[in-house]
Amino acid sequence: MAAQPQSSELSETLPRSDSMRDVVRKWLLVFGEVYRLEVTPLLLESWCIALRGLDAALLDSAFDATLKTCKAFPTPAHVKERIAVAAEVSIDLEAENAWSKALDYCKRYGNLPPGAEVRPIRDVAIEAGIRAAGGVNRIEACPREQLPWAKKAFLQTWRNVRELPEHGSLLTTEAAKELLQGITRASSEKLLQSGQKGS
Repeated sequence: MAAQPQSSELSETLPRSDSMRDVVRKWLLVFGEVYRLEVTPLLLESWCIALRGLDAALLDSAFDATLKTCKAFPTPAHVKERIAVAAEVSIDLEAENAWSKALDYCKRYGNLPPGAEVRPIRDVAIEAGIRAAGGVNRIEACPREQLPWAKKAFLQTWRNVRELPEHGSLLTTEAAKELLQGITRASSEKLLQSGQKGS
């Protein structure tokens, strides 16, 4: 097996590319050199099909990370896996931020007297998560030892609502597709309302 060159050395010697196809070509040539494999036009085209729609800069970073960890010529799935790991970390951070916003909202607007002015929640995923965790009043009054259960319910629903649009093309039932359209519509309406209030 050929020794792997340091990816930082390769990154410095190879030109930066703006198009996805250029990034794929550059890295396939690197992997081809490292693992002594010929890169054919069909191989390049196959990779481009498998990775279409992905940002060139994101792909460049994912290929670089793949080079540091792979032990053989990679597949598009290896590169996508690197992107998925990074995305999962990012979603975890966003989820914690959303939970923090939900707690702040519940603390501020929970158990208010009837008729009190309540600011609407602009984020559909946070709103759905709060409902799943029992609602604003329940979260605000939730004993500290039961808060992890409320958080778990919130995060599960928050993630489902957030991830639904990216999986929309894979939905099989009409009911699920209608649900996605409803969430998208509600999110758009909330954005319009917040934009009108800000004007």
